Amino acid sequence: MAGRDKNYRDQRRDREAAQLEKKYKEQTRGAALRKAKLQMESISREIAEAVEEEEQYEEGLAVSFQGIGDNTLRRRIEAIRTELLSTTSYAQDLVEILAEMEDEVSRRKGEL
Repeated sequence: MAGRDKNYRDQRRDREAAQLEKKYKEQTRGAALRKAKLQMESISREIAEAVEEEEQYEEGLAVSFQGIGDNTLRRRIEAIRTELLSTTSYAQDLVEILAEMEDEVSRRKGEL
């Protein structure tokens, strides 16, 4: 009889331990889900804010260029594009000149 009582106590402890483990898993799962939900809400807010800022920027551009004709805008775009390309080309030339100067300094150090 004592062995049977001990067996019942062991089974009851096992059931209680299983129930506690299940409860713990549910709580941690719930906490993880709440955390994920908060993160999703935060990301959604950030996206909404970014979209709103982009829309405001586009509206600002539309207002800025409202009085300017299409041809004028196209000419300005082309002028800016040309300037950027020439600036880039000039910067590349300067980088090449710097590289040649560094090579010369290296050669001089080798000769001295």
